[in-house]
Amino acid sequence: MKFNWATHDTWCHHMTFEERGLFDAVRSVLWTVVGCKMPLDTIRLRLNIKAGSRTDKLLSGLITKGSLSFLDGKVFDSVQVNEFSQAVSKAKVNTANGSKGGRPKLSSVPPQREKPESMAPPNDDLSDF
Repeated sequence: MKFNWATHDTWCHHMTFEERGLFDAVRSVLWTVVGCKMPLDTIRLRLNIKAGSRTDKLLSGLITKGSLSFLDGKVFDSVQVNEFSQAVSKAKVNTANGSKGGRPKLSSVPPQREKPESMAPPNDDLSDF
């Protein structure tokens, strides 16, 4: 993933500093698992968030606001999931190309370039200057 701070700021502009820090911490934890999806209880354990604490309420707020998604008991960030799936598909293509001996050759012949008309000989007389 190529991290873009400007894009990240547009995702976080509506958050308080506490929410923003928690959002970044949750995203970091999500990157550690395949698929970038994790059960809510596992996130709480990894980040040492006690049930009913202020941080737990912030986490619930991030899910409620839509900054983090929650589906089938798992928390995820849709941007991370998309980036992960793109990386996996690119890796599969690279693996397939590698097993065939590398990148496939171009199927078409590149067009021939036309030679430019001959140019006038350079003027070596610099007496004008």
